[in-house]
Amino acid sequence: MVKYFFLTYFLIGEPLIAGVKFGDKNMEWPTFQVRNETPEQRKDNSFWDEAKSTYDQFKNYRGEIIEAALFVENFLTNVLLDFFSYPALQRRTILRNLVFDAEFCTFFQKWKILRQLLDIYCSEIDLDKAEMKTLKQELHKLIALRNRFAHGKIYVDASDFSVWIEYFEGEKMLDQVDETELASTTDMCDRIQGQLYKIHKII
Repeated sequence: MVKYFFLTYFLIGEPLIAGVKFGDKNMEWPTFQVRNETPEQRKDNSFWDEAKSTYDQFKNYRGEIIEAALFVENFLTNVLLDFFSYPALQRRTILRNLVFDAEFCTFFQKWKILRQLLDIYCSEIDLDKAEMKTLKQELHKLIALRNRFAHGKIYVDASDFSVWIEYFEGEKMLDQVDETELASTTDMCDRIQGQLYKIHKII
């Protein structure tokens, strides 16, 4: 039998409901967040089932975006390591440990290094100016999207089951989550990886 336990709390002055689902033995974190629910909805188990189903769908998107971004970041790291150290394997290991795997060398910092290399070696890289511009823009977009979903808070609006994400980018932001845009993220990651592969062969 499935049961729900509800916890009301406040996030930046806004009340949220966190539902905890018991009775499901699947290995998952069972909470989900809902906002703007009515007293009647709180008593309706079918409402909570739909809210959790909606939330879980976008929780899966979150996981896919973070996983794809980690793959792209690791590929970018290898491109940069080979550029600075190949074929000296010992130097590569030291550089990875001291620089590219260090806390200060974020995905964004690696993007900045790549951006400079693209500007310096643009004539030798098998990408035209439009492709290089797209690569820089899409990598930057992926970093922002990854950070948004890694650190932001997702909730379901009970009034229409839309999904929203609250995050900080200089200030508090609140955006409706676009399913179509999220579904296209893996295609963007494929394009980025393909362009990085071209660069890897040259630099």
